[in-house]
Amino acid sequence: MDRHRLRPRPLARRDRRRVRAAAPYTVLALGARLAEALAAVHTAGLVHRDIKPGNVLLALDGPRLIDFGIARVGGATALTATDVVIGTPGYLAPEQAHARDEEVGPPSDVFALGCVLAYAATGRPPFGGGTATRSTGGRLPARASRAS
Repeated sequence: MDRHRLRPRPLARRDRRRVRAAAPYTVLALGARLAEALAAVHTAGLVHRDIKPGNVLLALDGPRLIDFGIARVGGATALTATDVVIGTPGYLAPEQAHARDEEVGPPSDVFALGCVLAYAATGRPPFGGGTATRSTGGRLPARASRAS
């Protein structure tokens, strides 16, 4: 057996080429396992804030949610500047894309999970590619900048 196939790998491709769409039952299983992981994160009082294909590792024992670098304890005061968008364009909930940090919470992560599952189902980012504004469906305000 090839050892490279046994290593966990990210759901997203690093070279940005189109990924083959997963079978519906695979997307369903992925969604169920990631929803369980996300429920545990939220039960612990955390909000991930950057759920995207690159932060999902596919392993033999199931998917893993990684990279809690910008996670925040629910209800905690933000340590970022006003009008700064935290997260990855194309996977942001509307409140995140509009830099309304006080509204970002578990529902924002659930929105991003839906975007990840759309990516898995189609092989394409849910809002297309290109600039940050275009990839968020035009949802980024002009005064906001991306930070991570």
